[in-house]
Amino acid sequence: LGVITAASFTSAETTSALFSANIDFGPGELPITERGVCWSTSENPTIDDQKVTNAPGTGEFNVEIIDLASNTDYHARVYALNDRGIVYSDNIPFSTLGLPIITSSSISDITITSAAAGGFITDDGNASVTSRGVVWSTSVDPTIDLPTKTSDGSGIGQFTSAITGLVKNTTYNVKAYATNSVGTSYGQTIS
Repeated sequence: LGVITAASFTSAETTSALFSANIDFGPGELPITERGVCWSTSENPTIDDQKVTNAPGTGEFNVEIIDLASNTDYHARVYALNDRGIVYSDNIPFSTLGLPIITSSSISDITITSAAAGGFITDDGNASVTSRGVVWSTSVDPTIDLPTKTSDGSGIGQFTSAITGLVKNTTYNVKAYATNSVGTSYGQTIS
């Protein structure tokens, strides 16, 4: 059989991943008739799991896997096949990207013109959370496009925000947000 001398995960997006590999042809070996990447959510996938093929032969090649679930952990192996059998690379774990998972905290410390709110980010979506905070508005669905928001650092975990400049006897809608390279997600709205 041929020998897989290099197999690596190159990059991931929300629903795709790119791999590169190199297959050497052994002396007196039969030609490689199929090569590619197989993948699964379990370790050490085989060609009986999901697979994508590349042109047959030896040498360097790249393979892109598409239609993956976002924010999901996978395992892949590069493979090469000829009439004598099949050879696999070592298991390669990889993760697709997704939006952060966040919940809004209850409102506390309410005064005439201020309150405290926050959130809890339990998952960064496999991409670093670069901004987090709360947004508020008298409208039903506040977003980060509004000027009424806080910026409370980065990363996962719990945070608390100070909401100021409120008008007395007014109902506000507040929700936590978290942003990574994929986009922004929100916690539930709390009035």
